[in-house]
Amino acid sequence: MKHLYLLAAATFLLFAACHKKSAPGAGSYVPGQVIVGLNANVPIESAFALANNAGTPLLNVNFYGYTSHYPADSISSLYTYLDSKPYLDTGYTKYWIRYDSASSTIGVGAMFANMTIAAQEDWINTKKQLALTESNTGDVMLLILVPVGQEQKYINILQESPIVKYACVNGTGAQLF
Repeated sequence: MKHLYLLAAATFLLFAACHKKSAPGAGSYVPGQVIVGLNANVPIESAFALANNAGTPLLNVNFYGYTSHYPADSISSLYTYLDSKPYLDTGYTKYWIRYDSASSTIGVGAMFANMTIAAQEDWINTKKQLALTESNTGDVMLLILVPVGQEQKYINILQESPIVKYACVNGTGAQLF
């Protein structure tokens, strides 16, 4: 019975770790890192602006989906072109491309790493150049860097934005990124 209570408590902490009012506290977290969950259908330009306006470096963006009306035989060239983008290599995944014959579209899914201002501008230009249309229907998470010890200050600032679903430290029981 004691183990059941411990399991229930651990489960509660895991699911309660990131919500609109979360704060550093119980459990472990990565000092200087804040996770921000965005509402569905937030354009990537708005995600970039959120981090930039808060003055925080954007370490990771997880996950944006796109569609393109390029023909199926262009997938190889798209791979070659996207391979030249260092910010699409997050260390554990790059991106994916697939052809949907039912809609005659190409889908591109991307996770971004080390999104400096130059990388952000490059992706926005790439998106325009390839005529990629965002097709996000789910949440997007950002991993931003903040001064150690000021995580709660930045969580509070970020939560003021209407595009933010939640903000919390990276961890609280288990490192999320």
